[in-house]
Amino acid sequence: MFLQDWIRKIKMFLSGNCVSKEAKLSWEQGLEFYEKKQYPQAVRYFTHAISLDSNYAQAYSNRARAYFKQKQYIRALKDCDRAIELNGKDAMAYATRAGVCFKLERYAQGIKDCDRALEINPRVTRAHYYRGLTYCQVKQYAAAVADFTQVINVNPYLQQAYYNRGVARFYTGDVQGAIEDYNNTLALDNRYAGAYYNRGLAQKKLGNKKEAFFDWRHAADLFLSKGEMAEISSGLLR
Repeated sequence: MFLQDWIRKIKMFLSGNCVSKEAKLSWEQGLEFYEKKQYPQAVRYFTHAISLDSNYAQAYSNRARAYFKQKQYIRALKDCDRAIELNGKDAMAYATRAGVCFKLERYAQGIKDCDRALEINPRVTRAHYYRGLTYCQVKQYAAAVADFTQVINVNPYLQQAYYNRGVARFYTGDVQGAIEDYNNTLALDNRYAGAYYNRGLAQKKLGNKKEAFFDWRHAADLFLSKGEMAEISSGLLR
């Protein structure tokens, strides 16, 4: 059994390094559509690449991300599984699967995948981001703050990282720190309704009722303008 497994891995390795020119070209076209956020077209080209080489690990990994962007989480999960089977050192495949696990509420598996992604490549900030989201869901808020801080250190212009760190800080009791993070979120996107709403919660916690009222009114106006009034009751993780 061990010998058969070893032979299978050797075949996968050789296949991964002998991708046909046609398969690689289709994969590259898929990447171009992915970068343009044309995800259905990206899926089509990644699928064609896979049809030409069923062991094309990178094509599975990239198709998983395209499926994820389209909220097709079960398909994304299957592609992540296949990509990892073919290439156990694909940090992005683990990070993508962690994102899928977050969406499917499989939190324990998601944290394991983030850990593995960062073990392979500590610079995969996507893994820190999804682990931060997942830690919030399992109420490990201090750990979530640490992960979102790692994301912000790499990309200080990602408003979602400030927003979610604000959520985590609020629940650790660092209410002023949460307000600072919502301020940074709004400096990057002054129409981020959830940030106004949550900053209002933080202001109320500090006894600043007037500031809380103005934030909630601004949030309500933005939610109404977007037709998203229901979001007021769930203005947390994004």
